[in-house]
This record gives sequence, structure tokens and C-alpha cells, in this order.
Amino acid sequence: KELEQAREATQKNQAVEAMRHESEERGAQLQSRLQSETLALSGQLRDAHNEIQLAIQVGNTHRAALEGSQVEVTELTSQLELYENQCQATQARVDELTSELESK
Repeated sequence: KELEQAREATQKNQAVEAMRHESEERGAQLQSRLQSETLALSGQLRDAHNEIQLAIQVGNTHRAALEGSQVEVTELTSQLELYENQCQATQARVDELTSELESK
């Protein structure tokens, strides 16, 4: 009877040892997978960060170009208003001279 109990205890110990070993292997596999996935996600995050930085730079370049264009439009509008005033003054002078000629 003691021999049978010893044999059962040995089998249980072996089964427990096998489960522990299997659990350790599974833990090591999961740890390795976690490290690989963490590394991959880190790379993706870095790539996304770089894309965002590039988009910000492009946006800043476009904004600077638009601001430059706005200054140019403002200058051209001022010149146009000046020419329009000159044309109105010239037309007024032409009307004045025409009236003088017609009255003579």
C-alpha cells in the first residue's frame, strides 16, 4: 500500500512538474510575443509621429505661402484703387474740358 501511495505521489509530482514546465514555456512564448508586438507598435508610433511632423511642416509652408499671397493681393488692390482714382480724376478733367469746348 505504501508503494502504491509513493507511486501515486510520484505521478502527481511528475504531472505538476510537467504543468509547471509547460506554464513556464507558455509564459516565455507570451513574453517574447509581447516584446515583438511592443517593438512593432513602437515603430508604428514613431512612423506616425514622423508623418504628423511632416504634415505640420507642409501645413506651415502652405500657410506662409498663403500669407505671402495675401500681402501681394493687398498691395495689388492698393495699386488698383490708385489707378481707379487716377482714371476718375482724368475722366472728370475730360468732362470739364468737353464742357468748356461745347460752351464755346
